[in-house]
Amino acid sequence: MRSFLYISILMIVALTGCQKEDEAIVLPAPGPVQQVMAELGSNYDDQVYVSLSKGTMHTVSYRTFDLAFEASPQGRHIYLNGAKYMFLSHTGNADITLADSAGSSWQVDAEHLGDDSTAFGNWWSSASVNSNGCSNVVVVDRGRLDHTGADRFRKIQVIEADDVHYRIRFSNIDNSGLTEMDIPKIQIIP
Repeated sequence: MRSFLYISILMIVALTGCQKEDEAIVLPAPGPVQQVMAELGSNYDDQVYVSLSKGTMHTVSYRTFDLAFEASPQGRHIYLNGAKYMFLSHTGNADITLADSAGSSWQVDAEHLGDDSTAFGNWWSSASVNSNGCSNVVVVDRGRLDHTGADRFRKIQVIEADDVHYRIRFSNIDNSGLTEMDIPKIQIIP
């Protein structure tokens, strides 16, 4: 046992004596600095968007939107507003008037917001699109904190998406308020 201890101590001393000294990193002199204060609201109710190229900020309450649409020309991803505790259920039905969430499981976007982990998923894939090119209908729970009763749920169907816009159809859970909407993909170039 003592020989093991002596050998261990000898190896530790031998191995630590061979390490190179760390090289000091010389940092460049600081340049012009612009300080910005981002107000997140008293209960962190706001989301702050910062443009690093322009040095500007835009503040939005998390309650003001339900969905975020990818705006790149090839982009097709749709994200839930996780701050509102939103859920989504795939109905497997392409008829918005017949679709419901009975027996379906509810999903959320992954916390890391990876494109491969959204609740909407790859809705444009052949498995999720009917013969008319529309996606299957999903039911969205808009969150229990800010919505109650029938106002809490919406049926949503993506009719089409291309390089410049999305077209969606949505209604209340009872099929009232059926609406179609075009959502342009606005490219902001700094």
